Amino acid sequence: MTGSRRWVLTGSLVLNFLLVGLLGGSLIRERMLGAPPVAVRALGFGPFTAALTSADKAALRKAWIARAPDLRAAQSEMRADMATFDALLRAVPFERAALETALSREAERAQARRMLGQSLLLDRMAAMTDAGRSAFADRLEDAMAQRHRGRKP
Repeated sequence: MTGSRRWVLTGSLVLNFLLVGLLGGSLIRERMLGAPPVAVRALGFGPFTAALTSADKAALRKAWIARAPDLRAAQSEMRADMATFDALLRAVPFERAALETALSREAERAQARRMLGQSLLLDRMAAMTDAGRSAFADRLEDAMAQRHRGRKP
């Protein structure tokens, strides 16, 4: 595995741990404290998040919670992955193939989460009226222009 590919996989792993942590923490807070539910931003919709209405965000949160795999199991898998990564990084001799396999397994799970998010977003867009999709496209165009200028929308 090349150095840049290793960094991409490591970055992906870190981002996915953050995603599951945010989702899990938000769900726990919602259930225990009655706090607001999972933020759509945590679902990783990027610039689409800025273009979504409050109703769209609420619908996506609800759909994610309904269709996402059990968060406790996902968090448990991630903790096990981190323990595996830690052990493999510290192993002497270093077992590159074992680490590559572990990283690939995590990347597959991350891809599954991204695909679920994409499916939910597509479902939401399909449920919009023609005027709603057009307004969404306008907001998305604005969000992309602001991002291009280096500002958050």
